Amino acid sequence: MPDCSCMLLSAVKAFGWILDGFPRTVEQARMLDVFLGGRGIDLVLNLHASLQEVEMRLCGRLVHLASGRSYHNVFNPPKVPEKDDVTGEPLTQREDDKPVPNSDTHCTLISL
Repeated sequence: MPDCSCMLLSAVKAFGWILDGFPRTVEQARMLDVFLGGRGIDLVLNLHASLQEVEMRLCGRLVHLASGRSYHNVFNPPKVPEKDDVTGEPLTQREDDKPVPNSDTHCTLISL
C-alpha cells in the first residue's frame, strides 16, 4: 500500500469503513493495530477460496501507475496486452503480485 495509507486511515477514523484486501502485509497489520488504539474491529469476513483461485486473481493483476486504473489478465484484460486502454502506456504488476521463482506458489502470499 502506498505511503498514503496513514492519511487514508486518518480520514476515515470518525466513520465506519470496509477494508478490502488491507492489510496485506504484517507491517500493515501492525500499523492498523496502532491506528485502532484498542477500539477493536466489529466484524471480520473470511472468504474461503482455493489457493489456486487466490493465486490466479493476485498474479493476474496489472495497474497503470499514473492513473491507478487496474486491469486483470483474465477478468478485466486491457484491449492491448500490457498497455493502458486510455494512454497506451505500459502496465505494471505489483512486486507482491509477481510470481515467486522456484516456489510452489505463483505469487507472494502471506498469512498473519
